[in-house]
Amino acid sequence: MSTLSVSRVTRVVAITLIVLSGTLLASCGSSLPGRTSGLKDLPSWIPLHATFCDLWPTTDRLTVQRVVEPSASGRHFATPATHHDAHALLVQLLATTICSLPTAPSLQPSCPADVGVTYRLTFIGPNGSWAVPIEASGCQDVGVTPTRTADRSPGLFKILGAVLGLRHATRARLLGSLHP
Repeated sequence: MSTLSVSRVTRVVAITLIVLSGTLLASCGSSLPGRTSGLKDLPSWIPLHATFCDLWPTTDRLTVQRVVEPSASGRHFATPATHHDAHALLVQLLATTICSLPTAPSLQPSCPADVGVTYRLTFIGPNGSWAVPIEASGCQDVGVTPTRTADRSPGLFKILGAVLGLRHATRARLLGSLHP
């Protein structure tokens, strides 16, 4: 990728973050049971019951781990099972997108085509780390409270794919294929 296209992508991501941040902060009051470490030395503007969506602006690193249930063990993937390297702007864009997802219905019908592929995202910032699982199939639940859904929100999977280094990422591509 040329330097020009990298700077163009960086500008687009930065502009998207600026535009989305004002509207999304109001919708991010959910609590997150998946927090993996305690909050430490919080600035006075952060409430003591701070959640992932309260603190997403402070996240700058991300680890993505693909978890495949035994029923999906024959699938082949275009990316490694664990990914540690992502640009801070993409990390924040992914966090913003997660916090803007709609709340999942409280009474979900049976979930179609659950092939057993989950992505476990661990967001890391100066005030702690948060685990956020994303079901790539079935009901496509996202593990923040209240539970959110990525169903009919293809943007989440495009951004996750970009974090993983995939061009033209889709949810189907993140599910892997049965053919090598």
